[in-house]
Amino acid sequence: MKWPGYFPYMLSVCLIVLGLSQWFPSTSKSELTKEWVVRFSDDISLDNIRWPEELNLISLHAPTHCAVIQSSLSEDDMRAILEPLDRTYFLSAARKDAGGSPIYPTGSVILALDQEIDATQIAQLLHCAIEQHLEQLHWITVRIPQGEHYESFRNRCLSTVGVKDVFSDEIIVCQSHQTNDPLYNSSWHIAQSNDKDIDADEGWNLLPSDAASKSIALIEGVGFDTLNADLSGRFIDRYNAVNQTTNVYSNATVDKHGTAVAGIPGAIWNNAISAAGLGKNKLWLQVIRIGYNTTASGTFSTSSSYQAAAINRAMSLSTTAAISMSFGSTTYQSAFYTAIQSALTQGRTNKGIPVFASTGNSGLSSWTNYPASYGNVIAVGATTSQDLRSTSSNHGPALTLSAPGSSIATTDITGANGYSTGDNTSFSGTSAAAPVAASVGALMVVANPNITASQVKQFLAQSCDKVGGYAYTNNATQNLSTWSTQLGYGRVNMRAALQLCLPQTPGVPDIYAANASASSIAPTAGTTITIQATQTTTAQTVTAISPTLEYRYSIDAMWSADDIAIGTDLSQLGGGIAEEIESITYTIPAGNGARYILIMADATAQINESNENNNLLVIPITVSTGSTLPDIFITGASVSANTVTVGQSITINAIQQRNPLAASSSYASLQYRFSPDAIWETTDILIGSDISTFTTTIGSESENITYTIPNNPGNRYILLRCDASNTTAESNENNNVVAIPITIVAAAIQEPFNSLIDTWSDVQCRVYPNPSHDKLFIDEDTQTIQAAWILKTDGQLCQTISREEIAAGITISGLDPGVYVLRISDGNRYFSSRFIKE
Repeated sequence: MKWPGYFPYMLSVCLIVLGLSQWFPSTSKSELTKEWVVRFSDDISLDNIRWPEELNLISLHAPTHCAVIQSSLSEDDMRAILEPLDRTYFLSAARKDAGGSPIYPTGSVILALDQEIDATQIAQLLHCAIEQHLEQLHWITVRIPQGEHYESFRNRCLSTVGVKDVFSDEIIVCQSHQTNDPLYNSSWHIAQSNDKDIDADEGWNLLPSDAASKSIALIEGVGFDTLNADLSGRFIDRYNAVNQTTNVYSNATVDKHGTAVAGIPGAIWNNAISAAGLGKNKLWLQVIRIGYNTTASGTFSTSSSYQAAAINRAMSLSTTAAISMSFGSTTYQSAFYTAIQSALTQGRTNKGIPVFASTGNSGLSSWTNYPASYGNVIAVGATTSQDLRSTSSNHGPALTLSAPGSSIATTDITGANGYSTGDNTSFSGTSAAAPVAASVGALMVVANPNITASQVKQFLAQSCDKVGGYAYTNNATQNLSTWSTQLGYGRVNMRAALQLCLPQTPGVPDIYAANASASSIAPTAGTTITIQATQTTTAQTVTAISPTLEYRYSIDAMWSADDIAIGTDLSQLGGGIAEEIESITYTIPAGNGARYILIMADATAQINESNENNNLLVIPITVSTGSTLPDIFITGASVSANTVTVGQSITINAIQQRNPLAASSSYASLQYRFSPDAIWETTDILIGSDISTFTTTIGSESENITYTIPNNPGNRYILLRCDASNTTAESNENNNVVAIPITIVAAAIQEPFNSLIDTWSDVQCRVYPNPSHDKLFIDEDTQTIQAAWILKTDGQLCQTISREEIAAGITISGLDPGVYVLRISDGNRYFSSRFIKE
């Protein structure tokens, strides 16, 4: 090449390189830390896109034409680098929810419109295209005009007459709440000899013979095997919200969850095939899929618009009696929440559709899991055949009630792709419990189509069996019945629920109070609070009646003559009126400590009722005398060792303090307990107590106690409570408990690792699934297991297992493929089982 031509050529190359360097700065893979969502035109195949090397593709979301990429570039640089890619439509940064799960905006929004507004005109005014009409909700989904940012478009929408609200359409990741036991068991949840079931066989006998069938909407992230013989003819509606078709069929292994859920209400009754559905052929199935990108571990992707479309579809059937959802995520979505509230209030011609959701299988006593955590949704936990909380079932303040969820006989994907090799299986987890409870709720609507969604929840709460030996007490927020942290209102009972909801004999109604609340449950003496409750009748068509609702103030939760009368209200019920909201104001008298607001329906007993035992509601409150009260609290809480061995003794130290100083000598007890969690409960193990003496000059006292660690390995807590006997009224009663976490390890067991002889002969242990990829489970009461190991077949130790991991599932992802031995011990005996890591 001659120099005159070569120089301009090299100059142009240098300029190109310099130009590209602005688009492609030097960035290593480890620096690609920010996620972006790119949306393409609908006619683009995401699989054919050739991504620049500097962009790291994370995931594809074909239904929304979106891709998630990772880059350290700025937004301007991102737009510049994406411009050469054909028909890029939308770009937005991803974000994470409070639980750390990703949220991906799709470039579409959901518009909630006034009822009288024409959706097409709104779209024309906003210069955007309608993607979907959600007629029951009176919503539409539209795409943000190309080049416009979400906030700008949202502000335009909200300033447009007729637009009530705007929701960003966002992709989230959900988890099907499944655990599974592939052994087939009989339908113990329907009936068993020890009566630890839901009395379904007795409940079915209460259904009116001429009652019309209803449908239950099952919203799942996965598909359904609609060809299963035991579900044949039970589908009244199929809807795929992802592609807006009626095709929900799937026999893929990753979709097996949906078929197992469907069989719990829908398996054909009395056909000599598989399981017996709780619907007893009175519940049609409406199956709705909202997910894509499903995985073997139960995760799937979905979006706000798909979830809203699912609720809209459930509302579109006049037969829908209940909605059941056996999945969850940590992401709160306004559109999904609002759609659910519409179903609860506007579905079934404004009677409302009761909504049930599983709480999740993490065994947590405090959790945020949507949709179960959404207001007014019935959050369902799982029980065992012994009427105990399933170990993995989430529980605590957000729990509504519980239902059987352990080894529930149900349908399965036909063939080898399901949980079992046949067309039925044994299904466990809160995923099973939610459709059990929802089936009961739906049959309540079958029995009495006039009851409201709120009445379904009320009757379920009142009719639950208070089982498990747990403490059921009055609760200010869960106030429909007595409630426990383990099972909520208790385990559902179909017979009792149907008895409450069946239309009463004319002239013999049931009067009860519901939805009780106080404007403050921690008032100061001398302040005025507002008390509210709803007096309700189950026979609204009877002649008009005027029952008395009476309010009292009490030092205990018992209705007695020594209570202080607050006042009364007369409710005008009957004649077509089912309920009336009442309220009264009350000035708190002098005194402090635990007090109770008592509310009695039909307090003068003027109405002859079908049930006279459900008239009282209790609101517990804590009264203080204001800032002049002392506060007793703990400082310097510690233990001599935070990691201890079974049998080791530790010293627990703390200082009990009082502020201000005592006017005269006073005494406060400091109590110590040993607990599996950080919550002070009567089931905790009492260690002992100390008495601290406070005087006009002494405001603190150091205390200590020794404790020998019991045979209970794992993560545990030492709990300390000051003023444990509540002898002193305090300005703050909420800072008395301190929790010290400790880790307990099993004492060394002389284990003959080279011996694989089974010496645990009186139990039937097994490990499953076998072969396995990621996790192993032990089919045995894990409370008896003290230690576990994974060995090679030659006896070489590979892994020591904690008790928590035994209960939650043993992770084996770090093992190389091959044959291993799982060895467990209760401290005296051993059991060995071979397994294959694939």
